Amino acid sequence: TLKDHPVDGRDFEIIHAQSAAELLNCHIVYISTKDEEVIGSALTVFAKHPVLTVGEADDFLKLGGMIRMEFGKNVHFSVNLDRARAAGLKISAGMLEVANQVIENGRLKKLK
Repeated sequence: TLKDHPVDGRDFEIIHAQSAAELLNCHIVYISTKDEEVIGSALTVFAKHPVLTVGEADDFLKLGGMIRMEFGKNVHFSVNLDRARAAGLKISAGMLEVANQVIENGRLKKLK
């Protein structure tokens, strides 16, 4: 999906890694597992680094992930704004406007 579709002049490179530590130089990390223990461990590694973490697990945001994707008939997402800010990342207002849910100041806001 991302191949040959640069964003702001940057190409995507897909890297499959065995450990989160191998990905600390990445800008975006997609955590494909739904195993909460593995997710929690990976997110601990990224916690103090400016890495945007994305996943699909039901509790991804509660575990400390930044963007939870939901795939179905349409694609939806939720944002943990607190975690993104803690990592020094900014989420655009436009992205927040189309999110289903946003966690901000420890509170879950359902927007849709």
